[in-house]
Amino acid sequence: MNSPAVVAQQQNQSSQQLQLAQFFNQLFIELQAIFPAWRQALPSVEHINAAKRNWMAAMIDAGINTQEQIEQGLSKARLKASPFFPAPGEFIAWCKPEAVNQFPDPEQAFAEAIRNAGKIGTRKWTHAAIQEAATRVGLFDLSRMNAAEAQKSFLSAFKKVCDEMGSGTLRIALSHDSGGNIDKSKPSSQAVLPKRPIPNPTPQDFEQVKRLIGGEKTRSQALPNYDRNDPLLRNEAES
Repeated sequence: MNSPAVVAQQQNQSSQQLQLAQFFNQLFIELQAIFPAWRQALPSVEHINAAKRNWMAAMIDAGINTQEQIEQGLSKARLKASPFFPAPGEFIAWCKPEAVNQFPDPEQAFAEAIRNAGKIGTRKWTHAAIQEAATRVGLFDLSRMNAAEAQKSFLSAFKKVCDEMGSGTLRIALSHDSGGNIDKSKPSSQAVLPKRPIPNPTPQDFEQVKRLIGGEKTRSQALPNYDRNDPLLRNEAES
């Protein structure tokens, strides 16, 4: 008999599997509505289910795992003139920020942070990433460190902030208030896909997710061919 801890872990694992399967079912419904010629690429149930499995692997590997990223991808998809279903790599590119040089030079960012760290009252920032990195290190601490230590601490924090903002996991707005605080009225995105679908996955785990993603043809031919037992689609499929 399994211990309560093992049972709880199994239940959590099953919940993750179902959540992941439901997410990709819903994502494909959205994409099929956006691209009316989707049947050219996905002519059968087998093609649809294989595509969902490949998209799942590609998006997880590419770090596309927040609602903000996915909404950005769908927003760009709606603007495309082509009626044909995109490849996973194409959608992943839509989910990422367009600007390549969207962050300041690290050395210039450090110089700005040092200037502001020594100020009392209103501080002027040119970029939210500089402000956030300086705040993470601590403005008071930054002003008290020796030059080498301050530079090392700031540049490490600045790189992390730029990586988070570039991936879409951190969304912040610049603030010029007297305290030099970041305006986080745009909160950090919550991950909707796990970094990996299941902790320490086994081949059986992946087969279970694949089974949940795939499935029988629904009764309604107007709907995509998803598992009729999927709770997310059951009412629509049976109507």
